[in-house]
Amino acid sequence: MCHVALLMARLEPRLNDPAGHWEIAQHFYGSRPDLLSAYQRVLSKHPTRAVFSPQPLLLLMRLMLEHARHEPMRELTEREFHLLQDSVLGAHSAMEVALDAMGLPTRDAILAYELQATTLFRRPQLLEEMARHQELLRLASADDRLKDSKNRVPVAAWLAASGVAADEQWALGFGLSAITHAFVDPVRPHALAPHVADLLRRIGLPEPRLSLPVIAASRAELDAAFRALGGGDGALAWETRPVKSKPFLQLTNGDLLLLSPSWLLSWLGEGFHYRALAQAQRESNGTSAKYTRLAGEVVERYALDLAEAAVVAPDRVFGEQS
Repeated sequence: MCHVALLMARLEPRLNDPAGHWEIAQHFYGSRPDLLSAYQRVLSKHPTRAVFSPQPLLLLMRLMLEHARHEPMRELTEREFHLLQDSVLGAHSAMEVALDAMGLPTRDAILAYELQATTLFRRPQLLEEMARHQELLRLASADDRLKDSKNRVPVAAWLAASGVAADEQWALGFGLSAITHAFVDPVRPHALAPHVADLLRRIGLPEPRLSLPVIAASRAELDAAFRALGGGDGALAWETRPVKSKPFLQLTNGDLLLLSPSWLLSWLGEGFHYRALAQAQRESNGTSAKYTRLAGEVVERYALDLAEAAVVAPDRVFGEQS
């Protein structure tokens, strides 16, 4: 899993760079000159083809969570690394064979694919994503213009009640991104337990057992979360909600493994909304519906503020009209 997480991390900054894919392939498949030669023949004719994709790597992670043998961390033997290379190659091939086997798609199937692919492959600008969700959080919890909304709920208190307050969520996410270099190339996805404990002490959060469940999960917990969502084999390479809400895998020795930088960015962005939504769902269906309506008002208010900031007088922006 460490090797697959590292491959996912190396891929992120080069996602749309075919030359970067080839550079990763030369390193990862360096012991397989026959395989590299086969890739080179294809790339000589189709230089824009990608070698790797995060979707098959997610598929491989899912299978590892469910089926891989559990044992203490160590260096892989030559035979085991060969097996890992075959697994990465096989995961990509499985996705391509599945696509090739499909008949001509319907319009509905194309739309469904586009929506799924957009969710999986969209990579927003880091600071833009964080700033937008910070403003949405402020609107939901502290903006006077929405304080009299009949859908008002205690968003800030909910976040604190679920284990980590909003400002602590920022500190924890930024701290772990610094330890793992999550948003800097090269990423180092493995965070040692002593470094994590030191981070929690410095930012004033309680011990890992109490603080980390908001951002990390054990192998069994992630596996259970995926199983609870269901979806069968068709969801194996599409379902990302559990890893977006818990982007770190907590190893049995207390170390953390960042499964993908993009999932940590999600946790530092839309993660605020989904943590509040989860707390609302725990309260009742009625409370959940109320929060969802508030979220709609918040997005409308955000869009209106954005429009007002862009329009120059004497032009004016009008919100909803009765």
